[in-house]
Amino acid sequence: MSLQLAAHFAGGGWLVRLAHGVYAFPNDEFGVYGALKFLQQRLSGLHVGGKNALALQGVRHNLGSRETLVLWGEARFTLSAWFSSRFPARYVHARLFDWPDMALAGKTLITPPGLPQDLWVSASERAVLQILY
Repeated sequence: MSLQLAAHFAGGGWLVRLAHGVYAFPNDEFGVYGALKFLQQRLSGLHVGGKNALALQGVRHNLGSRETLVLWGEARFTLSAWFSSRFPARYVHARLFDWPDMALAGKTLITPPGLPQDLWVSASERAVLQILY
């Protein structure tokens, strides 16, 4: 859909503008996983890390519903207000590893069972190193 058409629909109440180029349906309840996948399309390398990654892999019994989500990446990035207002989160950017081969970097990001396909989460070993950081 073009930006002009989206703006027209937003003016008519059919869509709600969350940010520049980001729209949702009115009264739409979207979850954190869908929002994360959307952000991962915008920022390469964005993933859930640290304690949150371990919890999503079953190391902890559960993840609190209002616990701050820690997202990791290698580039500077500011989480959008529409995301932060719905999901308490913080973003950490650090280059912990100097990967000689980018294929190796991809092996430390996984999608745990039960989560949407291609939702990237740190593997256990990487998550522990992120906690120590």
